Amino acid sequence: MLKAKLQAPAVNQNIISREKLQRKFRRVRECNLTLVIAPAGYGKTTAVLEWLGKCGLPWAWLSFAPILLVGDSEAAQKKILDYLTANLEADGRVYILGGTAVIGQSFEDRLRDVGIKQTVRLAGSDCYDTSVKIAEQLQVETGTPVVLVSGENYPDALSVSSQREVENEAGRLTGLAAEDLIRIGGEDRYDTSLAIAQYFVPSLSAYSSFGAGSPSRDQAVCIATGNNYPDALADSIYAAKHKAPIILVDYSLSEQVIHYLESGELSKAAIFGEESVVGNDIEQQLRKLAGQ
Repeated sequence: MLKAKLQAPAVNQNIISREKLQRKFRRVRECNLTLVIAPAGYGKTTAVLEWLGKCGLPWAWLSFAPILLVGDSEAAQKKILDYLTANLEADGRVYILGGTAVIGQSFEDRLRDVGIKQTVRLAGSDCYDTSVKIAEQLQVETGTPVVLVSGENYPDALSVSSQREVENEAGRLTGLAAEDLIRIGGEDRYDTSLAIAQYFVPSLSAYSSFGAGSPSRDQAVCIATGNNYPDALADSIYAAKHKAPIILVDYSLSEQVIHYLESGELSKAAIFGEESVVGNDIEQQLRKLAGQ
């Protein structure tokens, strides 16, 4: 699985510098925005990182990498391998989340067989230990906000909430005062999902957009079933990239969700999954709310 990264990948110290391209990069100082476009494997990341290492300018690295769910069957794994070989750059890195009991060593070996040289497995003794390994990999700065959720089920991790005891434990571990701990929750996973959307995006997103091009001021939202987790998990990177909240739904939109969408002047919606998981009735409700 690929993990969204906040740190730049390592650069091979034995690279051959592309001086002509580096000279073009010097013109970046004259521009508000520079796009580097080339097919996968042409060395875009390496070239950019080489220039960043020499330019003397402050910079930050943000990479929205997809989360790919790996199945056990040959056909399911072949889809993942085909996607990676077609889209991952030659110096790209694949993060495998979980131990060999969940994603076997044989799959990791297959990654190397198709030419993917950089693989990193982040795994602990259980799901809780694995989550710590992933957090450590991000190398976030001290003082960065932390979200605590139950590991006993998936909806809260896709949204946010937990048991009352977590608040007390969080205060004990972090030394935070009660007023610095914020609980966002509802009566069930659907209420919790809506509460999170309302907290972080009170009136949807003023800068969310779908499709190619620059961000627009379209009011957008992402919809996924709350009866299972794969769709919302795999598409969470998509929602984050477009700055749109994910709302978990059952078989229809609740009155509370409809009120939230109406108050935000909804214009676009992305539905994750087939009609068998998010029905046509919900799609029609969304079209009506968006004025389509």
